[in-house]
Amino acid sequence: MKGIDIKETDDVFFIYMHLDSVVFTEEDATNRLEVEAGTVLGYAGVSGSIASGGHAPHLHLEVATVLDAYGKGESVRTNPARFINLQSYDTEDQDKEAKNKHIYIK
Repeated sequence: MKGIDIKETDDVFFIYMHLDSVVFTEEDATNRLEVEAGTVLGYAGVSGSIASGGHAPHLHLEVATVLDAYGKGESVRTNPARFINLQSYDTEDQDKEAKNKHIYIK
């Protein structure tokens, strides 16, 4: 998915999808609370599927021009890969992990 072109005048939101629980709240986002690198924002969940089609704890990053982009598709989102140089990577470790039973403990 390519998604929309983001302009300098657009608001931009970074959204982590498939979280089990959230530490950084919607109120924090609305108040534009700044966080430092390494700050825990939430905990990965097992919703959705990984590249191999299996289910394992994971998250992915979306870039959108609205705070609540869920269900709005490409009309408000863009692929974050457009902003970084992604190298091909081997997903064998993820494929193996997807076959394991996962128990989430906070």
